[in-house]
Amino acid sequence: MIERQNWLDVKAFIRYQERVEQKDPDTLRNYWVCLKHLLQWADSTIFSQVEKLENPPFPVYLLSTRNDNEYQHKKGIQLAIGMQEKICAVSRMFFKWARMEYPSRYRTVSLRWIETLRPSRRARRASARLRKVEAWNLEDVLKVAALTDDDLRMRRLDGLSLDALAGAGRYGRLDLALLRTQAAICFMYLSGMRVTAFLSLPVSCVNLDEGKIEQDPSRGVLTKFRKAAVTGLLPIPDLMNVVRRWDLIVRSSQPGGRWYAHLGRWGEVLPDDGRADAKSVRSKRTAFITSMKRVCEIAGVPYKSPHKLRHGHAVYGVKHARSIAELKAVSQNLMHSSIEITDGVYGNLTNEDARNILATLTSPQNTQAHTPTQPAQVPALSELINNPAVIAFLEVLKGANQHQS
Repeated sequence: MIERQNWLDVKAFIRYQERVEQKDPDTLRNYWVCLKHLLQWADSTIFSQVEKLENPPFPVYLLSTRNDNEYQHKKGIQLAIGMQEKICAVSRMFFKWARMEYPSRYRTVSLRWIETLRPSRRARRASARLRKVEAWNLEDVLKVAALTDDDLRMRRLDGLSLDALAGAGRYGRLDLALLRTQAAICFMYLSGMRVTAFLSLPVSCVNLDEGKIEQDPSRGVLTKFRKAAVTGLLPIPDLMNVVRRWDLIVRSSQPGGRWYAHLGRWGEVLPDDGRADAKSVRSKRTAFITSMKRVCEIAGVPYKSPHKLRHGHAVYGVKHARSIAELKAVSQNLMHSSIEITDGVYGNLTNEDARNILATLTSPQNTQAHTPTQPAQVPALSELINNPAVIAFLEVLKGANQHQS
């Protein structure tokens, strides 16, 4: 049975995050989900006495906890290491806030104990060994882009005469919902956008001629942490052609609406004010996933979630980056604050990719055979140490090691 005072304190924390920190509804909902695990672990023990609990430590408790969150897609599945880290982070945040808000009641909860609320290193290492890179690859996206109008036709109209199609609108048998999803898959792979930001993106924020996307929360784009940035698109012509086709349709029909537009029964683009709230985007996301599965089935490619398109964008960028500057550009386009985040979260290469890249690292001039009379020119150690590229690379490694520790 959950201790009532604990529940009241958590409720006060959520209220503080909403009114003072001005967190968005999705963030507040995630906080509730995370702290529910903390409440269940403490059970009837008041939070001020948690250090004396005989229960397993909170991180150990999470290892055996199942996901019962209605907003998660993997209900009943063991909590992933990423979710455990998020739960621990929010729990640390709560206790630090409680120590300042209620110092007399929470003085017995030490900062040292609060910092122990982290998944064990053993669990993190085990998760890293089992972690599998799952992302959309370019080949599958190209198969989606190659779908023809016949592939994307309205099956429910098959067999009807031309006269019967008179009410089907200007696009006849073409299913604009499938065409829209085809363009969305290409757009998200090219841009690396998060799905919530993409589904709330107004047409006015898209400039394909300049390859520019304005992810601006003040114009209705639901970005993570309400960050604003101008991002770009990968230069892949076959995908851009599909994106341009849909852009022309939606821009001529509803220039003031959202790029992923509302559609009517016969494919007509419905009026839209170009703005979206979190609730409407969640329902649109569900419909988008359903349509994605159908398009994947038609294209003969395995379905992967919309977020895996962002993974695919990042992996493509990391694999093709030839310098630290290009890797930084990929990171900024994903709206990450540092290269380490891009590399650690999205930039994981398969073993085969890593071997292929290593095999191409030797430049042509270095592959020339050296004769005994012409020994290889090895740069001096001082030159290597002072080389700006080497210095930047070492800084990235140093930051990654600190993040892992």
